Amino acid sequence: RVWINSLGAQWTNEVVLGSTRRYATEFYQPLSLGTRLYMSAYGLAQRAPDYIFDGNARVAEYDVLTQYAGLDIGTTFGTSGDIRFGYRWTHNRADPEIAAKAEPGKPELTPNFAIETTETGLRFLVRWDNLDNPFFPRRGLRAIADVFVGPQQLEFNVQNQNIKLDFDNAARAGVDANYAFEIDRKNFFNVGFRAAGVRDEQNNVITDYSLGGFLQLSGLRTNQLSGSYLGLGRVVYYHELMQVPVIGGAVFAGGSIEAGNVWDTRDDISSRNLVTAGSLFLAANTWLGPAYIAYGRASGGQSTYYLFLGRP
Repeated sequence: RVWINSLGAQWTNEVVLGSTRRYATEFYQPLSLGTRLYMSAYGLAQRAPDYIFDGNARVAEYDVLTQYAGLDIGTTFGTSGDIRFGYRWTHNRADPEIAAKAEPGKPELTPNFAIETTETGLRFLVRWDNLDNPFFPRRGLRAIADVFVGPQQLEFNVQNQNIKLDFDNAARAGVDANYAFEIDRKNFFNVGFRAAGVRDEQNNVITDYSLGGFLQLSGLRTNQLSGSYLGLGRVVYYHELMQVPVIGGAVFAGGSIEAGNVWDTRDDISSRNLVTAGSLFLAANTWLGPAYIAYGRASGGQSTYYLFLGRP
């Protein structure tokens, strides 16, 4: 909803249903008609599955609840830029759905107890987004840099004993970018890059970053790799096959080349242990969002077929 008041306030809401259930809301309030300054109050509640793998085998599944709320002050710049700074509260809880008792020598693989984290602190974000389409962009750049600094509490219960760990200077940072360009009216590329890391290497299902799945190292299973640091690069090619107005938009054929990995410690980070991957796919821009039928294969020979609706 736009122009809620005389200064042009906006209230946006997002609802996602499926394996990930999410509700997000933001109230955006310009401070005056003649300035770029604004304030933003936002929040999110989400439930989504997460997994732990031992090699290629899935050994545990968790239902992860994520909740956060924040208040920012920011300013826009240029035609598509945004800088904001503020205070944020985040709570996460991972409940085991399928998790056997920890094996001797591998206690970290399948923790069969709930894990919670709570953090409060300062968040800084810089964003630029002038992509011409949110799902199948042909021109433009979307880049986000996000930093959080603040205390964090990790809590879990093992054999009826409640354990709390405090991290006074927890911090994390990440960048995510996608550049789109056309060769001609029917052919275009998306070049993407993503990197992230944390200060405290805790190695648990909540705080770890994950890779695996279509265009996230295609061929691997969803979130198959997890660690405290992440790096991913990819090039995706699209060829428009036809316009199908009855389903909502165009149908595409394409393919991707990807490379990346996750690492538990800074010392592990190296280009020598990158996982390479690729995919071939058919995609459609439908009334319900982007839809894909894809085949992916990763180094090591692991391959997977994908059929899903939504943004990869």
